[in-house]
Amino acid sequence: MSDAQLDAAEHLDQALEAAARDPGGPTALWQWMTTSTEYAHALLELIDEQVPANRWAHASSRELVTAIDVASQVMTAASPEAVEAIAARHGVLDPVGTHTPIAPKEHDYHPRNALLVSLRLASLAPHLSLGQQLMFRTASGCPRPPVRTERRDGPRRLTEGTWPARGWVPPALWAGELTDHVSVDDSCGRAALSLALSKVGSSVPLRAIALDLGLPSWLADRIAKTLSNRTRNELERLTADLERLFSRLEAAPPPIDYSHRVAVGRDLATVRAAAVEAASFQSIALDEAEEVAASVALWVAYTGSHPRFCPMSVSDGLQPPWPSGLDRAEFLDDGFQQLPHDQGEPMAWLPP
Repeated sequence: MSDAQLDAAEHLDQALEAAARDPGGPTALWQWMTTSTEYAHALLELIDEQVPANRWAHASSRELVTAIDVASQVMTAASPEAVEAIAARHGVLDPVGTHTPIAPKEHDYHPRNALLVSLRLASLAPHLSLGQQLMFRTASGCPRPPVRTERRDGPRRLTEGTWPARGWVPPALWAGELTDHVSVDDSCGRAALSLALSKVGSSVPLRAIALDLGLPSWLADRIAKTLSNRTRNELERLTADLERLFSRLEAAPPPIDYSHRVAVGRDLATVRAAAVEAASFQSIALDEAEEVAASVALWVAYTGSHPRFCPMSVSDGLQPPWPSGLDRAEFLDDGFQQLPHDQGEPMAWLPP
């Protein structure tokens, strides 16, 4: 055995002793805090990936020593780049294998070691698409696969994606957020940011998210072009900013369910009736063009979307003029009162 292999064997021995002595004891790996048990399990998983545990009793000493050495190298690597190099050199941490699969499987009988999965995701981050980076939260302190729920369909077990940010995010991102990445006037850019923010920690397809937000499906297909056409540093800054905004929403969820409002807004007759009623409070009768203008404004304020994505037909693609003499702020407030909302729920909200 070389000195490095002796050090690796001692590293494994110390890890196993620590786990036996204090199973829940805190153990540090990079910026992460884990338990001594999970750390020891990670080492054993890495050995098992190279030499299956059911062969340990009959494997050669050389084979086991080599596996222990590689496992120790992974767990003591100085950076994600170093982990990537070790994984590539020795064929461990297979992202589609049994031990550190980053994608969910229909039948997953081998329990995952969360520490190893985070380690592998951190090393893979530069090679993942924008959607995958958001889904695995690689910009967070601890990358992890999205939470998935299970349901049974007869004898089959089916996994379903979850959507942590559903209802939190308006169709067009709040005007004061992430302005370093898109301009306030860029309707498609703000909508793409809403899609990206909704994708954080979620395995739900972007097209399904776009449908729920009342956005065109083509925007989901072009989100990579809209937001990913930038340098690696810019992309890293974008994912970090989205992660920080998502964390702020986790700490202080909006008092508005935007998903519900979009669903209500699909009933255009209800929105138009609310607009006519609100205008009547100011003793103003709307003609057909004015009714469309007022209805679109109310729909935008209620759903948090943008006029570009309003399903109301506008002749010649031109927005009709605002009705003369109609006080906009008062109209929107009155119109909001005519539409479904919870008691005390504000018409608009901005993240703290």
